[in-house]
Amino acid sequence: MKDIFIFGAGGHGKVILDILMECDLKIQGFIDENPEKVGQTVSGYPILGGWEVLEKSKNAALSLGIGNNIMREKTFAKAQSLGCDILSAIHPRATISRDTKIGEGSVIMANAVINPGVIMEEGVVVNTGATVDHDCFLKRFCHVHPGGNLAGRVILGEFSYVGTGTAIIQTLTIGKNVIIGAGAAVVKDLPDNVTAVGVPAKIIKHHTV
Repeated sequence: MKDIFIFGAGGHGKVILDILMECDLKIQGFIDENPEKVGQTVSGYPILGGWEVLEKSKNAALSLGIGNNIMREKTFAKAQSLGCDILSAIHPRATISRDTKIGEGSVIMANAVINPGVIMEEGVVVNTGATVDHDCFLKRFCHVHPGGNLAGRVILGEFSYVGTGTAIIQTLTIGKNVIIGAGAAVVKDLPDNVTAVGVPAKIIKHHTV
């Protein structure tokens, strides 16, 4: 049996804790890089320290409690370098097609729906009540926020965010490092490194990682 830790003691980490508890997994506690949090608790579980906790453990498994895509990728890479197993956190009340491919370190929260043919690369988050329809491709470390809806055959680029309540129509390609504002309706492809908002969604900003 692995010693299971959650990296990130904020709100996202608290939800990951709930998922792992629903899966009847035994959690040792939280890892967080903020030294001021050490000794505090989250839902009764201790914040044990920073990376040094994992460096001392010879049997660690880590679940990623970080909502920020870039920080989640950096944490993933660091954990790999330490030889930690990286867990996916999948809520038992999510509905997931049997042929969905789920990458290491991904998160699927309660009441999410993942339909047939979906591919999720590593570190993807599909948040509470989000839907991902058939044959979508979610690239590494992207994040579909609560209530986001992807129609069939959507490609979502790495490090991109789909805002709460957003809808993306079928067969679109969303580029890398895209931010889609809450409640948007996306009806056209979006290039890399943009922010888009509104109904229909329009690009309001170009940015970099």
